[in-house]
Amino acid sequence: MISIPLAGSLTGSLAGSLSWLLAGSIAALASPALALPLQQDFYITDASLDCTSGAGGNQVICNTINVHENEVIEVGFSLPVDPASLSQSTFRVVNVNNGTVPSGSLRVSLFDPTRIIFEPDLVAPGAFDFTFERNRTYEISIPGTAQGDQGPYVTSTTGEPNQSRLLAAVFTSEGVLPFVRSECVTTPNSAGPGARMGASGSTSVFFNDLVLETTGLPADTFGLYVIGRDAAYSPLGSGFLCVDGMLRRLGATQSTAGGTTSYPLDLPSIGGGISILTGETWRFQHVFRDAGPAGPTFTTSDAIRVTFFF
Repeated sequence: MISIPLAGSLTGSLAGSLSWLLAGSIAALASPALALPLQQDFYITDASLDCTSGAGGNQVICNTINVHENEVIEVGFSLPVDPASLSQSTFRVVNVNNGTVPSGSLRVSLFDPTRIIFEPDLVAPGAFDFTFERNRTYEISIPGTAQGDQGPYVTSTTGEPNQSRLLAAVFTSEGVLPFVRSECVTTPNSAGPGARMGASGSTSVFFNDLVLETTGLPADTFGLYVIGRDAAYSPLGSGFLCVDGMLRRLGATQSTAGGTTSYPLDLPSIGGGISILTGETWRFQHVFRDAGPAGPTFTTSDAIRVTFFF
């Protein structure tokens, strides 16, 4: 008989709080070493704005013009990016209408060290306004050495400066981006290539009818959902923990014979000091028991990020 804990706070490591999933101790998996290519050219390879490659130091041309107010902009490079080289000077965003610089999170992707991400900030908790203002034009630029731009530059982890200039103008005419998006990775389990998160219902705080869903699970297996504010990427069981920040476990579940499960999320009862407000983004992931080649273990799904509205 397996005793399933009720929802409660995650203290210490998540692995420790999931001891009911295993009959013994949990050994963390070591991340495989990243083999870097023997390549010295450092340039922009692609971007989420439908941009051309900057191979050979070519100017990067972007075709996307109309974007959302909470648009997450991603730019890929040919080598891993040095996080210390990211700043408002190396990744420039300017409101053309008034010359202001919108605040936002600029970081290297946790899931791919060759990609950088810019995400506009929420103006204030409880609001649904972002620092990308509605119906405004923004110029986005990344200096490149091949075009003779003045530095500083985005650099690789081995010190090469970016060769290719990116220059784009976008107009925030598309409202707010869809509220549920997949992120992180899944790993193979005994049922197939991996478990995938999704959701149904709405992300309305007022209607409070969001249902978390997972497919691709082993049949009749126990698991639970977790919630957190931030993205993560660290080994956990046979998979990866994809959420962090005010991390909390939700109620336990058991998958169907078809390998699916769902969990109606009741926002007021999450507890743990978590109060979800309009405009906030939270992340969810499913952790579940699995019978691996070496015996019972547990693994994870991918994750979803959910932006809530009124």
